[in-house]
Amino acid sequence: MEYPILDKGTVKGWEAKVKNIGRPSIFVGSSRESMLIAERVRKGFPEDEFVVDPWYSGVFGKTTSTGEGMSNAEWLKNFTDIYDYAIFIFAPDDETKSLTRFDMPDGTARNAMGARHNVVYEFGLFMGRIGAKKTFILFDEALEDFVRLFFTDLVENLNDTAAKGKSDFRIELHRYKGNYPQYLKNKDTELPYEDSSIGASIGDIREQIKTSFNDVEISFLPSTSLAIGYFNNCISIFANIVHVLKNDLPYPANWKQDGLKKEEFDEIAEKIRHGKSVKLKIVIPESLEGAIQKNFTKYFPESRFPTKSFPGANRPLTLACHIVDIKETSESLTFYDVPTTMNSSLEAIKMVTEHYEIRELLKEKERRNFKKALEYKIALAKKQEAPKDIDSIIEVISWKEFIQETS
Repeated sequence: MEYPILDKGTVKGWEAKVKNIGRPSIFVGSSRESMLIAERVRKGFPEDEFVVDPWYSGVFGKTTSTGEGMSNAEWLKNFTDIYDYAIFIFAPDDETKSLTRFDMPDGTARNAMGARHNVVYEFGLFMGRIGAKKTFILFDEALEDFVRLFFTDLVENLNDTAAKGKSDFRIELHRYKGNYPQYLKNKDTELPYEDSSIGASIGDIREQIKTSFNDVEISFLPSTSLAIGYFNNCISIFANIVHVLKNDLPYPANWKQDGLKKEEFDEIAEKIRHGKSVKLKIVIPESLEGAIQKNFTKYFPESRFPTKSFPGANRPLTLACHIVDIKETSESLTFYDVPTTMNSSLEAIKMVTEHYEIRELLKEKERRNFKKALEYKIALAKKQEAPKDIDSIIEVISWKEFIQETS
């Protein structure tokens, strides 16, 4: 049986994937014989909410085994960069027998129906790259002995079903009632699964993906760390400055004031003390390239956005203040900042992959994850009241919103 091959590039429908990056993308792995089960998995995820690509749906291109292209291993590695989640179908395709362990009750060697080794290998590859929380096993209950006897590292996860989805280090096993031997004999009349059983397990996986998709991701790329650094070195400091000024408190001794022009700072400090509203709006650009300074400075002319400096942790903090808000009659002050630190992800992505389409996907994932991590830190600071009133001072906005409110 032949399957569609990717004609060019490294990502199936890569432009649509970039556009739909707000939807979870899922790779489905299975043996050739269990493709019908993979197809049932695909049907369990609505197309308007998820992007689901089984291995046979044209995601592989030409390989070195045909004399051109990448190796299968490289294609699989690329998939771990492309997809957010992976589901692997463990069907009783093979028989596994131990040649060294004769510890069955009757003294015979361990023996069990087992999953195809390629599928087990791909599962391990994805789990090591995208994490246990994002890699699922959907297994025929006839393979329970295979897990208990040969896949022993998973036994605790098989037993502790109450812990599903609660740990980043838990490997998720979801069982279904199978009918595989009968299906292999009569493919025209039999299904390899009990539909209600597999439907319930697919539903569980679907809900776990929905729940975890908006979590802040800690990965080999730096967006989360960059967002935390930006929060600590800009957002937190500015919120504390506003709190200090409005409450006539002394500056922390470790704040750096070298280089500040006293008269200019006193003027803006007075406006902050008496302003009814003081905000710092963090502008998230539409791409990582949009966070490169030369690409956005034309939108922040000094005539409309004069820069103002404040005491900072390591050096004075400089922000752009909207000229409309700085007038004598204004009762509010609005500062804007584009987090240029975001563009550091560009270099990291270049080091991860040489493929243009995968780079484009990773850049959008990094941009979104930076924003998620930043919003998480702000929400956490609000909960902990450190700094005080941070939710009324700090706002994260899109580039489109920035253009609309400053035009």
